[in-house]
Amino acid sequence: LKKRVHPRVYFDGQFIIRAGTVGMSMFFIQTGQVSVVSPSGQHLASLQAGGFFGECALLSSTTRIAHVRAEGCVEVMELSRQELAELMTWYPVLLTSLVSSSRQRIQLVNPQQQVPKMGPKTAVAAVAGELKEKLQLASTGAAGAA
Repeated sequence: LKKRVHPRVYFDGQFIIRAGTVGMSMFFIQTGQVSVVSPSGQHLASLQAGGFFGECALLSSTTRIAHVRAEGCVEVMELSRQELAELMTWYPVLLTSLVSSSRQRIQLVNPQQQVPKMGPKTAVAAVAGELKEKLQLASTGAAGAA
């Protein structure tokens, strides 16, 4: 896992993720604390070292459901969608844990919202679609240059 994550540092008040944006990665908190805030501004939770966030958008292939803001200096490890999809195929227990927490978090943000379909096929399909699109663009560019 250590080879697949990338260290990032955020300072007090900086947004790490914003609701409504496309999620391309998730984060694991190494040091510090973050606040999770609903799009309407309601404080939903505080997460500390050992916690994680950003998985909802990756697992459901939807946009981010909440803002996450650094409270003081925060060090996180970032894991991309593609790297997460690969890890889930090797470690199904990781998938089970992430899906469970993601469902709870979606319900916390919006209790009336139906929880979208989640799982390895959804996440892997999203990554496969992105790779296919990149390959098509690359082959189109190569064909146009020939």
